[in-house]
Amino acid sequence: MSKEITFYDGGCADCQNVAAYFSANGVDYKRVNIKAHPELANEAKEKGATTFPAVFINDDLVEGWNEQGLQNKLGL
Repeated sequence: MSKEITFYDGGCADCQNVAAYFSANGVDYKRVNIKAHPELANEAKEKGATTFPAVFINDDLVEGWNEQGLQNKLGL
């Protein structure tokens, strides 16, 4: 089953960790820069995000740099 992954990112160290993790594991994702487009931060908050980075895998949310949470949601 294909997963839709959207990664809301502000360019912080945790955001860089998430991006590096995805790259190292061959995960396809859409990266959204909330500093360049602040209105997209509001979109993520409306979906339940309270902190960034916020990663939505289908409709499941993983917040911050949470390697274990990403592994669990991605089945890695």
